[in-house]
Amino acid sequence: MFWVITEICSEPNILRRMKVIKHFIKISRHCKESRNFNSMFAIVSGLGHGSVSRLRATWDKLPGKYQKLFDDLQEIMDPSRNMSKYRNLINSEHIQPPIIPFFPIVKKDLTFIHLGNDSKVDGLINFEKLRMIAKEVRQINNMCSAPYDLCAMFEHAGCTAPNLTALAVMNSWAGTASVAHRS
Repeated sequence: MFWVITEICSEPNILRRMKVIKHFIKISRHCKESRNFNSMFAIVSGLGHGSVSRLRATWDKLPGKYQKLFDDLQEIMDPSRNMSKYRNLINSEHIQPPIIPFFPIVKKDLTFIHLGNDSKVDGLINFEKLRMIAKEVRQINNMCSAPYDLCAMFEHAGCTAPNLTALAVMNSWAGTASVAHRS
């Protein structure tokens, strides 16, 4: 977040600053498409920070297409109803693992389960609390269980990678390492 703010605010030229904002909006869109919600939230938070949002002359020069895209990304971050738009998005059928979740939400959920439920009930271990924690941990594990397929990510985004062969080799290493680690 602070890197985004620093990069934007350190640019004195309004037109170049608008291009930096436009570039960060594109990066956050790519993060969303590659299901990296933690990075997407960090970038969008930086763009929405008071130090950046007050730069009216810069935002006025931003094309409407990117303003709408930024508004759509901010809508996912809407904190109302316990981040329901984000939660609905990651639980929808068209979002498949691997997913990098927004870690403050994961931490909040685990904290509320832990603090909101007694560890012992009537002197006995509260297995329902342990089941809820296990369910959350299992869900996180399922999100992160599949390796990233870099080639498919580039193809899905409509980009052509400079060297798809190198990406395929890197991706095969990642798959081999995860298989070997599980053995």
